[in-house]
Amino acid sequence: MYINLLNKLYYFCDHFNINEIDGIKKISIIFNLQHKNSVNTFKIEKMIKYCKKFSIPYYFINNIKHCIKYKANGLYIESNYKNAILNRPSLKKFEILGSAHNQIEYYFKKKQFCSSIFLSPLFYNNKYSNYKILGISRFNLKSLYWKSSLIALGGINSTNFKKIILTRARGIGFKRFISKLKNPTYQLK
Repeated sequence: MYINLLNKLYYFCDHFNINEIDGIKKISIIFNLQHKNSVNTFKIEKMIKYCKKFSIPYYFINNIKHCIKYKANGLYIESNYKNAILNRPSLKKFEILGSAHNQIEYYFKKKQFCSSIFLSPLFYNNKYSNYKILGISRFNLKSLYWKSSLIALGGINSTNFKKIILTRARGIGFKRFISKLKNPTYQLK
């Protein structure tokens, strides 16, 4: 099936719900703990215990201290995070993911040692206006000479999901598409 071309699914979650991801294969979770009021330590430990039990990779956004403290699989760096990531021995075991919107941000993410780059926005979503959307052709042209593993991000839903195979992306990142992934049509083998 065409979906087997994708290697990974990355789910950005603010509030973890076990029922949302139960039974979905090849999924990784990126925890957004930017809003400290919404998530307490007990909830974080519960999420991590579930992820470890079912061997689900998990990442934290822009927070190296949480990655080290909770023994995460890696770190996700947003495009607006401009702090230098030092090549320290403590970070060697982490996979570093980064987000970029253009070539300049891509090169900056390479200097931050990112192994996979999320390029966004691929499709229309509420965060970006119509003229900032990349679309399939601009997505492929912008990432033509990128050497990193490429992940599509932004506006992915059930109507445009099949178009992702036309891109150079090897995975997708999403926030609201999680409810549709319960459907066997979208499952990765």
